[in-house]
Amino acid sequence: MSIDSTDTAAPEQAAVLDAASDAPRVVSTHCVLHDSEAASDPNGHGGNHRTAQIAELVTRSGLESTRLVKSLEMPRFSWCTSSVGFLANYGLRVQPSYFVLKYCGLLYKIYTKALTEHRGARLLLWEATKGYSRVAPYAARKVGFKVVAVPQNLEALVPGQVDPFTRKSLPSSLSDELDHLSQADRVFCISREEQWLLNAHGIDADFLPYYPPQAVLQSLLDVRRLRARAQAGNRYLILGTADNKPTFLGMTRLLTWLGGFSEGDFTVDIAGYGTEELAPLCQDKKFTLHGAVSAQQLQKLLVDTRAVLVYQQAGAGALTRVPEMLVAGIPVIVNGNAARSAQHYAGLHCFENPGELAQRLASPLASPEIPARPEGAERRFIECLQALAT
Repeated sequence: MSIDSTDTAAPEQAAVLDAASDAPRVVSTHCVLHDSEAASDPNGHGGNHRTAQIAELVTRSGLESTRLVKSLEMPRFSWCTSSVGFLANYGLRVQPSYFVLKYCGLLYKIYTKALTEHRGARLLLWEATKGYSRVAPYAARKVGFKVVAVPQNLEALVPGQVDPFTRKSLPSSLSDELDHLSQADRVFCISREEQWLLNAHGIDADFLPYYPPQAVLQSLLDVRRLRARAQAGNRYLILGTADNKPTFLGMTRLLTWLGGFSEGDFTVDIAGYGTEELAPLCQDKKFTLHGAVSAQQLQKLLVDTRAVLVYQQAGAGALTRVPEMLVAGIPVIVNGNAARSAQHYAGLHCFENPGELAQRLASPLASPEIPARPEGAERRFIECLQALAT
């Protein structure tokens, strides 16, 4: 089940990510390197699910993938000289600092080493497009690799984010992020809005919407079957990763509005990683705060709820839980911004203010149809991988 997350790892964490727990690396000539921050986990958050979707499409393309291991010990002098050389070669705008020198050099060495040692197809599937991992396409081009970028979202558009190289925010941070993405041979966006933005800046970007991979899809269809036999009550569900700032702010807004409703006999469950921080807003008896829940607990919440409530004032990418809830047969009461790239789906009930939210809570909510697979987009992605991996 999906709990969205677009958190940015701290700089010091980004350089020591270790994939030692992953399966042994494959050396097939049809194997591509997959650079992702999130593991492919059907029981994880939205980022895990997006990674699982991409890995599944790689398999459908007839290729194999192995996760790029980010683990390297390097003396301080070595990473300093590596960083200075990297920055000089590519003329990147940076704010000179200990962290920039350390992690630019360290990550550039990590990517160069991993790419050089790879014995499969000379193709990097670049999903980890944030933080100092933005050095990846430069290292790839140096050693003759093609790059397909699949950003989970544009980091510059996430509230409060700053560019790791310059420490600046919008608008310059967006310009810098687009410069890094332009180094890829192809870019596939998770949202139409980001595709439009990249195309407007001269980047040839395509659209690969999120659709649940098979392991996630099966659990959602199980929920749909259970809901068909259940008696819908007047419970609603707020679900998400509150550790993610846009999600936390959206949950806060929802709870504030719902807490002010004096009319209506309803209850609201709140579940997800980090939602314990919302406890001060959940004192009203209509709220039940669950925090992080198991797969079994989440299934029960999804079966019992009348609708999932979603609000996001600002954010980037696209919310994976919106199409997932529709697959599960659950109506989604959502504000327009959070419904980005999903407005065409049946089962969305949009609102923009407390009055409209109250109206949606009191309106009939039919079980939505299962959204159609984005077969055209999947085919374009698969054909791109096949072409660049040869």
